[in-house]
Amino acid sequence: MPRPWVLGSESVVSVWDPLRNGAYRMMWTAGIGGLLGSWMQLMAAQWILVELSGSPVLIALVNTSSMLPVLLLALPAGVLADVLDRRRMLLTIQVFQVCTATAMAALALVGRLSPPVVLLLIFMAGCGTAMGAPTYQGLVSSLILRRRLQSTAALDAFGINLTRAIGPLLGGVLLASWGASAVFGVTTVLFGAYAAVLGLWRQKEPLPAERGEPFIAALRAGGRYVRYSSVMRRMLWQLAAFLLPASCFWALLPLVTARGLGHGAGGYGLALAAAGGGAAAGAPLVPWMRRRLGNTRLPVTARLVFAAAVAALSVLDKPVPVLAVLVISGVAWTAALTDATANVQMFLPQWVRARGSAAYQVVLFGAQAGGALLWGLLAQGAGVTAAYVTAAVLIVLSVAIVGRKPAVDWHGMNREPAVYWPEPDLAQQPQNRLDPVAIQVTYRVPESSEEQFVVAMSDVQRSRRRTGATSCELWRIGELPGQFLEIYVVPSWGEHLRQHHGRLTGADRAYEEKARALCVAEPEVLHLLLAEPAVRRPHPAQNHPDDRAERQR
Repeated sequence: MPRPWVLGSESVVSVWDPLRNGAYRMMWTAGIGGLLGSWMQLMAAQWILVELSGSPVLIALVNTSSMLPVLLLALPAGVLADVLDRRRMLLTIQVFQVCTATAMAALALVGRLSPPVVLLLIFMAGCGTAMGAPTYQGLVSSLILRRRLQSTAALDAFGINLTRAIGPLLGGVLLASWGASAVFGVTTVLFGAYAAVLGLWRQKEPLPAERGEPFIAALRAGGRYVRYSSVMRRMLWQLAAFLLPASCFWALLPLVTARGLGHGAGGYGLALAAAGGGAAAGAPLVPWMRRRLGNTRLPVTARLVFAAAVAALSVLDKPVPVLAVLVISGVAWTAALTDATANVQMFLPQWVRARGSAAYQVVLFGAQAGGALLWGLLAQGAGVTAAYVTAAVLIVLSVAIVGRKPAVDWHGMNREPAVYWPEPDLAQQPQNRLDPVAIQVTYRVPESSEEQFVVAMSDVQRSRRRTGATSCELWRIGELPGQFLEIYVVPSWGEHLRQHHGRLTGADRAYEEKARALCVAEPEVLHLLLAEPAVRRPHPAQNHPDDRAERQR
């Protein structure tokens, strides 16, 4: 049996335990091949621009081009991953990646890879990454028990950083020996192998919780969840505060390590291998570090160590010290980000997990893309050393600022789905299921508990908004002391039924029970249906001049 380790009050199994699941093991192994190809592709693209121009801005723009698509596509991808067949969606994305890598290999072979073409193709590959990341996370979360998600995050981090170490090193060897076309050719094969595994996979995937929900409605529902979840907003803010300055490390790495490791492709590949190797080694060590430092001190310590490594790289010029610091920086990078990834996955309810993961990906890649461009501009004007020193100082400041308001401890919250609302007993069904519906709840509260009730209802109101309500207000009835009306509006009847059948969690139930415990009677619930759909939407056959004038007004 795998030996458990402890996170807060939860017992979490070994980091390697999810590999016992055959479906996850196949997905993880295929994903390793795809990640290996992605790192090789990115390394070769950066080095092509080093040879063609040597401009810090252009080199940094490779990172920007690969990560910018996340800002545009991650949220739509999260919606699609919550409502479509994730395996087929991921297969389509991998076929697209094969086409992009093939184009890069062909153009490199004939010597037609100019800087604009390189950046365009890296942008296209980034589009595939942006679509694939939340899809993969949604698929994995449907295959793995929630208690193992912490371990899958560590395994995914291990895979990402292992390939970050091996990919550039292998890419550097291929680049030096056979040229860029060989690197992109191997990348094409690796992407093709990933697509083949997905195509041959026949295990039935659990249906997405929100299957059948309209795209725009699902997109808005995901946005409302992130907006009204204080825990999720805090996680994203902490991530962005670290990544904006930390992105300098990766964006300018080929320039800052050239002093100690040489200017060739081999030196750059060695630098990425050292940093990636440290990051890969750090993933299995995260549970041990958490036990020693605790949930709060681990990310703080990791970020401070990373800042020290960034500052050290700005002045070191000998191979051994540079490689040692790169390994340390990789370990710190993994420790800083693995917890963030795992916490998001474990906190998000199943129904919105892909959309919430997409919001996380937007911050993760968007902060690095924007930061890479800013650091490239600063390095162009003030030098690489100045950029690294500034980044180290800003990382320390971000830790100090974020530390003034610690994140909410959510580990005691019940994140499992809870279906506890009774089915609506309507005498009349909605005339149009796309019309908004208002729910009115009447509460009777003793005078001595009124203020306590209002405070308790603030958590309930945020729960309503997270799970679908566009507005939620609590009113006192002026003529009836001790009576309150809660009125909240949901965009459609279908979305309200989704609140009944899977969007609520055990934590939401606890908030409602806390408020209802203060009432003297069971609350009365009424569903208010729109009464005039015919007036709002005239039939096309109504062509009377007065009708047309009214519609124009």
